[in-house]
Amino acid sequence: GGIVRDILAMGARPIALLNSLRFGMPDSPRGKHLFHGVIEGISWYGNCIGVPDIGGEIGFSSSYEGNPLVNAMCIGIVRTADLVRAKPSGPGDLLLLVGADTGRDGIHGASGLASQTFEDDRELRTTVQVGNPFMEKVLIEACLEALQFCPEGIAGMQDLGAAGLTSATVECVSMGGKGLLLDVAKVPRRESEMSAYDVMLSESQERMMMMVRPDYIDQVQGVFDKWDLVSSVIGEVTDDATVRITDGDSLAANVPVAHLTDAPQYRLTGIPSQEIAAARDMELSKLQLPKMTAAQALLQLMGSANLASRAAVYRQYDQQVQSNTVIPPGMGDAAVLLLRNSYGGTSTNKGIAVSTDGNSRMTYLDPYLGGQLVVAEACRNVSCVGAEPIALTDCLNFGNPERPEVYHQLEECIKGM
Repeated sequence: GGIVRDILAMGARPIALLNSLRFGMPDSPRGKHLFHGVIEGISWYGNCIGVPDIGGEIGFSSSYEGNPLVNAMCIGIVRTADLVRAKPSGPGDLLLLVGADTGRDGIHGASGLASQTFEDDRELRTTVQVGNPFMEKVLIEACLEALQFCPEGIAGMQDLGAAGLTSATVECVSMGGKGLLLDVAKVPRRESEMSAYDVMLSESQERMMMMVRPDYIDQVQGVFDKWDLVSSVIGEVTDDATVRITDGDSLAANVPVAHLTDAPQYRLTGIPSQEIAAARDMELSKLQLPKMTAAQALLQLMGSANLASRAAVYRQYDQQVQSNTVIPPGMGDAAVLLLRNSYGGTSTNKGIAVSTDGNSRMTYLDPYLGGQLVVAEACRNVSCVGAEPIALTDCLNFGNPERPEVYHQLEECIKGM
């Protein structure tokens, strides 16, 4: 849901989903439970919002037993002239919160994920965010209609993701060199006795923040009324570069924007891991090979979860919704989509080919070479369906970069890519 709203925040219509997943071995109880749960969650949410899931890749390793990785990608289409920025037009723009009511779910979700260990923030974890894909679908259509119906009235738009209202509002006014005044008492809630702290950090799903010019607020809210979505003016943009949060008549926070957005820049030094270097340089002749025939080895390879068909997974995804999928998963090295006008739905006689790839084992042994190989693999997959590679996006998963060995991996992988 969050990745779809990131695309929506640009004024684009989401047209496809992809995923990159890592789990522990599927024959372990925990690995099996997480694998089936994640696949069911992806298929349920994606199928309900009407966005096709057209590709992905899955890897299994015991190293992911306690820390699985779930990466999602969304593709959207929008005319260049219709791009929406996360930036106000100036002081006086109204902060319009649209979508689901705010609850306590997800508070400290971002800080928990960013913690050095999961144990450090175990006591800070609250209920996992509650997703409602049917409201997400309505939110997508309502926001796109508002942008089409009243483009001059919407100055900017932002998804409420990590850190909720705090990041959504502060990031927007920071980009415009402005400040904000926000009253949490005006935020619709589904739970009682929520503090200003709770409201500002809630990561409740299916919410968007719009910056609307005052003269157009009635027109914009009229669109959301039509879709039966709650929209509430909770504040306004100011010109004093200060974040002021109130709870009714009580002042809850008064902080310069720069204190929340200007993070320190670290100068780190990477050191190659001696353990990884030893594994990479090991003489293969010294390895203890299992005593089996070539036929037995072939059967063992064919039974490997990392070589098995992924059809049982991607058949759970709706690949044809929106009727744009030309080459679905399993039919080519990359998926191919027909591109249509984002609003009118008319064909552009153009297509887009997409592929997502990863090589965890190679990148672990040699981050520089691994970064090169995974880019080459993705480009080959796209070219094999007749498309020309024109752009790359990455989603890198590493440990704490303050550890020299981890920073070396991150640095070398980026250089390789």
